[in-house]
Amino acid sequence: MKKTILISDIKPNLFVRKALNMDHVSMLANIMRIDKEKLPDPVVNQDKVLIDGRHRTAAAKSLGWKEIEVEIVNVTDEVEMISMAFKANDGGSLPPTDADKEHTIEMLIDRGESHHTIAKLLGLDLHLVRHYVKGVKSRMSAKRMLQARSAVGNKDMTVTKAAEAYKVDIHRLRRHVRGVDGPPDGIRGIRNKIKQSHKSLSMKNAYVCSDVLDRFDDGILTEKQAINVFDYIESLQTNHAELLKGWRDRFGAKINSKVKA
Repeated sequence: MKKTILISDIKPNLFVRKALNMDHVSMLANIMRIDKEKLPDPVVNQDKVLIDGRHRTAAAKSLGWKEIEVEIVNVTDEVEMISMAFKANDGGSLPPTDADKEHTIEMLIDRGESHHTIAKLLGLDLHLVRHYVKGVKSRMSAKRMLQARSAVGNKDMTVTKAAEAYKVDIHRLRRHVRGVDGPPDGIRGIRNKIKQSHKSLSMKNAYVCSDVLDRFDDGILTEKQAINVFDYIESLQTNHAELLKGWRDRFGAKINSKVKA
């Protein structure tokens, strides 16, 4: 069933894509600007959870659209929706990357699906699924260790209880707590990296803006050209803010998924 709904009502999902491809979003936006009928409608369920069409929805939003026509399907089971989303994207113009496949497989593992069932749900070779599962389980193990280490560090649990709760090796956990095996910096290191990155970008933007003022004073740039540069910088910052919001939405959906589980 087709229906026009508010883009703001569409609920983000964690299906298939680990991240948005902004170049693909821009390409789709250009197509939609000329003829939106050339692209299939995004697919949502009756609760407006997005199953297929993350990039098309992002493209529509970047064009300033408030509404979009969608195809509504009657499905509520998350495993079935993940399967539908993967198969739709696997045959699309931007096939899932290896990271996307691992991300999808991880969600199915989280939901208790076996290797054989995952292969059947995604239409992938069983040997290929096993290959991806190895990488996924390694990451999931590292994630559980980090959660256990955090629980001990926050005084929420003892080492013994944390090892049991997060199903990690108690001896390795003790080493992590002592800092022998753990990550060297953690959240402070992440914040410092972000700070340095933004500082570098701010300095580059400051240099560009200063150069624009000098060129305007020297008569090299007209007022219209100078304004065009500032508008362009602002548009990039707006796109960056939208991209960040997309990541936050994905994080919110991931948290909601964990709560339901």
